[in-house]
Amino acid sequence: MPGGGSSIFTDPDRYLACLPLMAEFAFVDASRFIARLTWVELPHMGVFRMRETAPRVGYIGLPSNMVFVTFPVRGASPLIVGGKELHHGELVLHARGERFHQRMTAAGQWGGISLQSLSFESGARTLTGQAINLPEFGKVVRPGVQDRKRLLRLHAEACRIAETAVSNLGQPEVARALEQDLLWVLVTCLTESEVRGEEPGIREAAEALLRCEEVLAATTGSSTLDDVCRFLGMTERELGAFSSEILGMSPDRYFRLKRIAPAKEPGPTVPTGNVGRAREQ
Repeated sequence: MPGGGSSIFTDPDRYLACLPLMAEFAFVDASRFIARLTWVELPHMGVFRMRETAPRVGYIGLPSNMVFVTFPVRGASPLIVGGKELHHGELVLHARGERFHQRMTAAGQWGGISLQSLSFESGARTLTGQAINLPEFGKVVRPGVQDRKRLLRLHAEACRIAETAVSNLGQPEVARALEQDLLWVLVTCLTESEVRGEEPGIREAAEALLRCEEVLAATTGSSTLDDVCRFLGMTERELGAFSSEILGMSPDRYFRLKRIAPAKEPGPTVPTGNVGRAREQ
C-alpha cells in the first residue's frame, strides 16, 4: 500500500538501517552527525531524500531487480559519486546491482528514485516506444533545464506530502497520479539528456577501490595496508592515488574510519516496496 514518512536521526546505525539501499558509511566526524530521511512508497516506485550534516564516505550496493537514479537535491552540491562531482541538475543512472563509493564533502541533501525493473522497462516502452538500456557502469546525465526542473519539483512535492500530509498517499488517485507524473518526467530526463564524458582513469580508480572493499570484507577488516596492496597487486602509491581520487583521503585514513564507523555490508536486496520503512527515532 502506498505510504511514506520522515524521520530524524542522531544515531548513524539507525540511519543506515533505514536507508532504502544497503550501505556502510565512514563519518569524518560522527559527533556532528544528524540526518533526516524522507521516503515515499508508491505502487511501483520509491522516492527518497536524505539531509546529512556530517561529511562522510559511503560504500553502497544496489539490488539487481531495481532501477535507481540518484541526484543532488538543491544548490551547490557536495555529492561525489564514484569520483565524479555532481552539479545541480545532474542525475546518476545506476547499473543494475551496482556497487559504488559516494561521498559528501559537507552538509547537504541528496535524493533519488527507485523503480521495479519491469515497471521501468514497460513504462519506457509505453512513453517512448523504445527501451532505455541501463549502463554497465553508473553514468552521469544532464537533462534539459525544463525537464530537470520538473523532476526536482515533483520529487520535492512527493517528499513534502510525506512530511506534512502522508495520509494523502493512501488515496489511490493521488498515489497513481504522482507515480505517473514522476515516471513520465524521469523517462524524459533519461532519453533527452546529455551524457557527461568520463574523466581519464576514473573508472580504473573506482574499480580498484571496489576490489579493496572486497579484500577488507573477506578478511573481516583485519587487513593492513600492505596486505591489501599485495592482494590487489599494486603499490601503496598506486592505491593512494586511487583512494585520493575516489574517497578524497588516503587509504590508511579510510581504513581507520571504517573500523570505528557503524558497519552494514552492501547486499542484494531491499524491501520490495521500494524504500525501507524508517521508524521515528
